[in-house]
Amino acid sequence: MKNKSTVVTLLIIFTAICFYNLYWSYVQFDSEQQLEAGRTVAALQGPLTPQDSATLKTYEALLTDEDFQAKYKKSIDRSFTLGLDLQGGMFVTLEIGVKDLIKKMAGNPNDPLFNEAISCAEERQTTEAMGFVDLFVECFKEKNPNGSLGATFANPELEISVGTSDAEVQEKLNKEAEGAVDLAFNVIRTRIDQFGVVSPNLQKQQSTGRILLELPGVKEPERVRELIRSTAKLEFYATHPWSDAYPVLLEINEKLRRDGGLVDSTDTDEAGATVTDEAGIASTDSTAADSASGDSTSTFSTTETDSADNVAFDQLSPQEQEKRRAEFKRENPLFALLNPADFNAFSQAGSATPMVGAALSQDTAEVNRILKKEDIRGLIPEDMRFVWGFKPVSEESDYFQMIAIRVNDEGEPDLDGEAVSLARQDFDPSSGKSVVTLRMTPDGAKEWGRITEANVGRHVAILLDNYVYSYPVVNEAIKGGSSTISGDFTIDEAKDLANVLKAGQLPVPAEIEGEETVGPTLGAENIQSGMFSFIAAFVITLIFMAVYYNKAGWVANLALVANLVFILGCSAAFTIVLTLPGIAAVVLTVGMAVDANVLIFERIREELGREKTLKASIKSGFSNAFSSVMDANITTFLTGVVLYAFGVGPIRGFAVSLMIGIITSLISALVITRLILDYYGSKGGSSLNFGFNWSMNIFNNIKLNMVGRRKTFYTASAVVVLLSLVSFVTIGFKTGVDFKGGRQFVVEFTQADGSPASLSGDEIETIRQDLNTAFENSEPVIKTLSTNNQIMITSSYLVGDREATTKVGSIMMDALKQSFGDYKAEILSTSDVGPTVANDIRQAAYFSVIFSMLIIFFYILVRFRKWQYSLGALVAVFHDVTIVLGVFSVLSIMDLPFNVEISQTLIAALLTIIGYSINDTVVVFDRIRENIGEMKSSKLSDIYNISIDQTISRTLITSLTTFLTVLILFIWGGDTIKGFTFAMIIGIIVGTYSSIFVASPIALDLLKREKAQEAEAAKA
Repeated sequence: MKNKSTVVTLLIIFTAICFYNLYWSYVQFDSEQQLEAGRTVAALQGPLTPQDSATLKTYEALLTDEDFQAKYKKSIDRSFTLGLDLQGGMFVTLEIGVKDLIKKMAGNPNDPLFNEAISCAEERQTTEAMGFVDLFVECFKEKNPNGSLGATFANPELEISVGTSDAEVQEKLNKEAEGAVDLAFNVIRTRIDQFGVVSPNLQKQQSTGRILLELPGVKEPERVRELIRSTAKLEFYATHPWSDAYPVLLEINEKLRRDGGLVDSTDTDEAGATVTDEAGIASTDSTAADSASGDSTSTFSTTETDSADNVAFDQLSPQEQEKRRAEFKRENPLFALLNPADFNAFSQAGSATPMVGAALSQDTAEVNRILKKEDIRGLIPEDMRFVWGFKPVSEESDYFQMIAIRVNDEGEPDLDGEAVSLARQDFDPSSGKSVVTLRMTPDGAKEWGRITEANVGRHVAILLDNYVYSYPVVNEAIKGGSSTISGDFTIDEAKDLANVLKAGQLPVPAEIEGEETVGPTLGAENIQSGMFSFIAAFVITLIFMAVYYNKAGWVANLALVANLVFILGCSAAFTIVLTLPGIAAVVLTVGMAVDANVLIFERIREELGREKTLKASIKSGFSNAFSSVMDANITTFLTGVVLYAFGVGPIRGFAVSLMIGIITSLISALVITRLILDYYGSKGGSSLNFGFNWSMNIFNNIKLNMVGRRKTFYTASAVVVLLSLVSFVTIGFKTGVDFKGGRQFVVEFTQADGSPASLSGDEIETIRQDLNTAFENSEPVIKTLSTNNQIMITSSYLVGDREATTKVGSIMMDALKQSFGDYKAEILSTSDVGPTVANDIRQAAYFSVIFSMLIIFFYILVRFRKWQYSLGALVAVFHDVTIVLGVFSVLSIMDLPFNVEISQTLIAALLTIIGYSINDTVVVFDRIRENIGEMKSSKLSDIYNISIDQTISRTLITSLTTFLTVLILFIWGGDTIKGFTFAMIIGIIVGTYSSIFVASPIALDLLKREKAQEAEAAKA
């Protein structure tokens, strides 16, 4: 080895850096263990033991120890952290409302053709991988061929005029959309940082207008949902007193009665939408039961229960009660939904209160539909607007208050969030309840003073995102620029509200398009299964190398241990989030890292067989194996790049770990192994053995005669590929949630004593029937996992409602409790993917497979200078992918304890298989190329046969070690990656086969045909 001293120095520096980074990972782990012990004791109730008291005292000291906190924070910044599947947490796909931005920018957003284009773009977004702006422009031109984007979006501030070309307007719209996504990304990142998530990972997808969030360790998903999707539009309004607003409601009720009842359903908007119209009505749908209320406990009228004969309503028969309800509904169409506030109950507040009534959460949308009818709008004064409180009036109630607010001539608030400079959670000194204290800017303080001075003795409403959080009475003018939002908050609610206000307002609404949550219980199980499979695979690999290669095997083992240190050290340096697929990638890399050593050792064995000295054999072995080692690893690395480019979440983590592992395995094999072997070679003699007698000669007599038998293998391969294609057409595939959209829950059942509850086939069928009923005949798919007390439930119920994940989960759990009340059911993880995201994932999957094949084709073309090699490799890859998919298609009709669905995980497996198959194929091609140069007088067929026989030992040994590691992952690696590892097992088998019996024979036949054509051309 040249420049050995320099190489050794660099290796020592690299190793020291890796250990340094691992040290910080140890510091983080140790610090978290100390803090977790303290948190556990702090949560205990009752008297503490002396040991617990000491632990609590240490914990409290650590919280105030600045050196400890500084070191802990530094360790977090310099080490890898556990991903969602290992410690629990959330993965969220957030879509920024570019549609709302376009509507806001349009001069006439109510234009029918404009709205048709918006609807068209929304529809196409679920099937086409284009940005919303480009889809809108495309639809606009189709719906309005003679229309002008310049006329639609004319705005001097944006430098858009009627004469601006459509292309320029489209460019400006895209620029505004990108700016909105950038601003939203920064706002959400600030909110997440203030929430206190350790090592969050935020990724911006500019082309789709989406933001991907990985939030490890989150234990309150609902808080996170509210935190990230709130636009934080803070507004301050004067209010209308009850005495002014209630007569308006009476008039509306009377008109509805004269017109014959409630609004027709044909006049309504899509159920569940949040609506803000010209009348200024903001609604909450039936899933918003956790939204919350105003300031006072209210008494509502009992008109429904009163009767002319003063008979108590609850004393009537059920038939009479129903008759009385129907009569009340006819006479009071509005008040049958909106329970009006009883003025007589407001002895202290008097007629100044703006609270005019309350409705059940499921009735709020219907009330809004009534109030937004054209003929009803005319009855509402232009300066009056009705809005709802942000949560029920009490924990026991599902009633939401309706507040009458006063809007100015422009329909805008008296003050908005721009006037607020600071927001923080605090406590009301008189009641001790949590509040949010606001500090105004200088200009805001002046305006706030003017507003409060003009409304002394009246209520001022404070709204966030069109919901009333508070409507306090102004006792005197507030000149100091301070104010308080009170709303019966919990401490967490007040903190989250303050954080949202501090982070700033989102430029446009954000919608959760996809979500995945993993509970800490499943995370702990994944850690245990992942670590066990990793240790088992690593130990078996070490044993195999020692048993097969004797002393040289221990050299390889030392390099493998160093490789592991390098992988972990680099992962810590780049603050990689370690996931279960990431552990699988490390295990897979360990199996594949053996390949470089096997290639080198086999070439050294060949040189030793030619009676060369140990030193000369080592030098020639490394020299001859170098090109094969590099080509094999580069092709696998390229598939890792494709995985990283097209994957999201854990798939990216897998790709990063795979690429790091490939680079470090090259360092360990080409540097560490070389240094140790050179040391032994310099000593001379036979101090180092490369195998035992039985292992040195085990493959010597193999003569495959691949060329002579290739037609047999062609036929066998063609039959299996054809059967796979037939299965594609006749059976098809099961597609995962991430490919078709929907929700997936992993539920665990335990008995009363905490032991696992083994579910029978009849019980699974009962669950299926009960959930089918609960999901309104939307039949779920139920799969039993490897442990009989865990099931995976997949459903498309309410898939179009992006806010219904909690609702669907609650409905499911209620149905399970009714069916199996003796068992305790717990949701371990959830996955929620919207149709638009699912379409993007599908398209990314197709592109990734196609792109990886093209990359490999061109790489082999560049390296071997013959298109025949590229085509042979491409056919082999197609052969491997088709057979793997064929196996998954056939198995999709069976009830297996692991996933055989087409999903992101399977695509990751296919790309890894492509890389592995090419790895094998390139090694054979390298030997063929080498032998063609050395055996110029031999027939091409003989060269191919000899080359394959020479490389068969390396092919089988590498395949065996990789197969064993993947098999261990399949058995003990956990349910999350079982589908991935099963695909890898099939892929290793068919990849090994195709590299010998498909790729090489096809390249040979193509080369022979080319030579025949050249010979015929020469004769002519």
